[in-house]
Amino acid sequence: MQKIAITINGSRYEFEVDNKLAKFIIDDLTNADLAFNQDNKTDKLLKAYLRLAKQVSEQERQIDTIISKIEDMNK
Repeated sequence: MQKIAITINGSRYEFEVDNKLAKFIIDDLTNADLAFNQDNKTDKLLKAYLRLAKQVSEQERQIDTIISKIEDMNK
C-alpha cells in the first residue's frame, strides 16, 4: 500500500491505495499537470477527470465493438 497526498485549493487530501494503482494515479495526475508538492487549482483536477472520462468512454466503445464482433462470429 502507498499513501498519496494532494492539495486542492488549500485542502490537503491523503489516501492509501495499492502500489499498482498508486503508480497509475501519480503518473496520470502528473501528466495532467497536477503537483504533489504544491497547491493545485480545481480546474486542473476537473481537466484530469474529464481526460480520464474520455479514455473510459473510448475503451467502453472499443469493448462494445469487440463484443459485437464476437457475437457476429457466433451466429
